Amino acid sequence: MGAVGVSVSSEEALRAALDATLFDAVQFPANAVNTGFAAVFAEAERTHLPLLNRPLASGAILGTGNQDQ
Repeated sequence: MGAVGVSVSSEEALRAALDATLFDAVQFPANAVNTGFAAVFAEAERTHLPLLNRPLASGAILGTGNQDQ
């Protein structure tokens, strides 16, 4: 049987996904610029596989991208 995952773009959606029993994995932005999602995940029970996106903050960490990511 395969795994089911969800990708979220708000901390509220991350909380909802972590509360749901539908998902095995959750994907969310996590990097030095945007730490809120990682904090939400760290507070939750560790029942989901975290999949991190935007680890370089869409280039902001390298000084080449969008600072809002």
